[in-house]
Amino acid sequence: MSHPAHQSVIYTYRIKLEREETFLTLLGQQWPLLLKRHLVTEVPPLVYRGLDHHHQPVVVEVFTWESRRSIGLARESEEVVAHWNQMEACLEPRGGQAAKEMLEIEPITPGGHEMLRIPLHEKRLGYRLNSQTL
Repeated sequence: MSHPAHQSVIYTYRIKLEREETFLTLLGQQWPLLLKRHLVTEVPPLVYRGLDHHHQPVVVEVFTWESRRSIGLARESEEVVAHWNQMEACLEPRGGQAAKEMLEIEPITPGGHEMLRIPLHEKRLGYRLNSQTL
């Protein structure tokens, strides 16, 4: 039996200025909560912070669900939903954009490059161009 493919996602969060510290604490608790339920892969999320054109905080998080089905299973967990509700209370729509956005993504190989998979314990990807690793 084959296992369903993992599903990588990018979440964009528009955070209320006065709630940023609370949000970041909750965000830091989210991945362990999902991992405990075997809903995400063991690779920790990538999290980035920036300011939008309103000079308000925006956080972008990239992580991988175990499968597309895991997203639905998370929505069925009372503890996960309660945690997400706390996170969402820290967010706000801004400039016609939603408070939170999600985009499902998949890895691609950039044209002319061979993707080099490095062992998981090294937790990084590299590219090989003309037999050299960059």
